[in-house]
Amino acid sequence: MSNSNTGLISTLIAPAVWWRYFGTAFAILTAFSIEAPSEEEVRSNETNTYSDSSLPSVWTLELAIQRAMSHNPDILQANANTRRLEGSLMISRSAMMPKLRFIGDADTRDVSLIDLPENQIDNPLIDPETRQARDGFSMKMEIRQPLFSGFQNQKEYKAEKLRAEGAALSEENQRSITIAVLEQSFDLIMFARESKAIRQQSMESFQRLLSIAERRFEAGDVNEIEPLRIKAELSRAEADLSSSESQLVSAYENLRRALALPSSQGPVMVDHEFLPAEIPFTIQEATENALIQRGDLKASELEWKASKERVRSAKGALSPRVEAVASYDYRSSFYNSSNTLDGWQLGLIGSINVFGGNERKGALTMRKAEAESAKNRYESKRKEVLSRLVELVSQLEQHKRTLESRRTAVELNQKVFEQAEKQYSAGQFGLESLIQIEETLNQAQIDFARSLYSHNSIVAQLKYAAAYNQSRYNLEDN
Repeated sequence: MSNSNTGLISTLIAPAVWWRYFGTAFAILTAFSIEAPSEEEVRSNETNTYSDSSLPSVWTLELAIQRAMSHNPDILQANANTRRLEGSLMISRSAMMPKLRFIGDADTRDVSLIDLPENQIDNPLIDPETRQARDGFSMKMEIRQPLFSGFQNQKEYKAEKLRAEGAALSEENQRSITIAVLEQSFDLIMFARESKAIRQQSMESFQRLLSIAERRFEAGDVNEIEPLRIKAELSRAEADLSSSESQLVSAYENLRRALALPSSQGPVMVDHEFLPAEIPFTIQEATENALIQRGDLKASELEWKASKERVRSAKGALSPRVEAVASYDYRSSFYNSSNTLDGWQLGLIGSINVFGGNERKGALTMRKAEAESAKNRYESKRKEVLSRLVELVSQLEQHKRTLESRRTAVELNQKVFEQAEKQYSAGQFGLESLIQIEETLNQAQIDFARSLYSHNSIVAQLKYAAAYNQSRYNLEDN
């Protein structure tokens, strides 16, 4: 090993203890700043990923809402976006905070880098203290604090804060949407069940008619065409029943996806009344509440405000930058590596970009366009909210009238069918007329059930449009 390398190693050993204290302290701070996930968070992630053995056997709407708030995929996605913007807010805030860093290096120089003629390096007439050392090291603790940036950092931070608040409101809005979807999903299951029951009832009616027709055929009152005709209708009814069962399975799976339930071949058992829903507010209250409470509308407004802050931030990019710097240095002498120096350095650093190829002008133009676009989106969203309320209220009034008409049609067709069936049994009514009446009754029952589902679906959408779910379920606390 050369004498120069030996000198370097011995020089570095001297400050090793001093440097170890800095390294130990830094490692401790780093360890505490990186938090390991708690057991509760781990269990929560596992619950969201794997099947839950404690699921209720029968779902009510309230239980479904509780489940969806923590498991619905759309809510989880909105929550992830909220946390993403919270992280972005931290990054933006860090631009205004002081920065602490540790820097260290060690090196050895070739003779050619020493600023003396090579034939004089070992000249005894040269003062050794003025000779440059071949070996060296330095260690530094540095603190930097931005002092002025044309308020660009402050405006960026304010913009990110507004965006983070908007993301939280969007998540709240997604929760409200999910509640409306669940209400419709429960009613869809009830509608599918009702349709299946109607198709089953139709099959039973044709089975009764077939029994009557076969008895009359054996008695010689009718020819063999009538039993065959009823069998054909019975086959059609079986096909309709199969179709309604398929629709019921689709309704079950629709709810299963909304609740992120484990895959299963069985039905999702629900406890729900299939009755006409009512709106618990006036139209005037709905309009006022929507403009104040709608999460998506408020989020759109905050995005507009954030875009205006980003315009101000882009203007700040034209300003000079000033930051304070303080550092504590521990290094070897430039002339003799066996000597060490240490002490503080304080200073200011300023800079200004004179020309950047129109980069800042382009950024400002882009930010202004984004602000204009955000303003247009907010104004459009506000108009859409009000327009949708008017549309839903009109649809609700129409469906109320339709629902009553459908109900009356079912009652009347039921009476007609009962009388016609009795008369056919007595040989006083034709088969084709009876089949037509039965088909009309089935269609009236299906139409009534569909109208009831449509009515309740509009009510669910209206409650969302009026931000009723947000106040009812305290979504801001979730």
